[in-house]
Amino acid sequence: VSLSMKLNVSTSPGKITDGNPVDLSGGGAAIFIEREGMTARIELEGIIDIAAEKARLAKALEASTKEAKSLELRLSNPAFVEKAKPEAVDKARADHAAHAAEAERLSAALARLG
Repeated sequence: VSLSMKLNVSTSPGKITDGNPVDLSGGGAAIFIEREGMTARIELEGIIDIAAEKARLAKALEASTKEAKSLELRLSNPAFVEKAKPEAVDKARADHAAHAAEAERLSAALARLG
């Protein structure tokens, strides 16, 4: 398997290591790796199926959002909070926080893919 990718490396905003200007924001989907004062931008076009990845992320976002909303409704019900065991309420709160954070992470990932 042969794999080629476009890589931009910068030690300061807008500069590549040889001093030539480069736009690290780019126009396509990419990942950024930051280490020891340097940033690398790796183009993903041709490496992954962008459309399939967007579809996968959208499906996962929909599921996490749906679960977070369901838990939010349960937790907003005074009868549940009053009658349920404290452990169940704590678990629902933790699960809600986890699903909300996951939805935020997935939304950001989708935004990065454009």
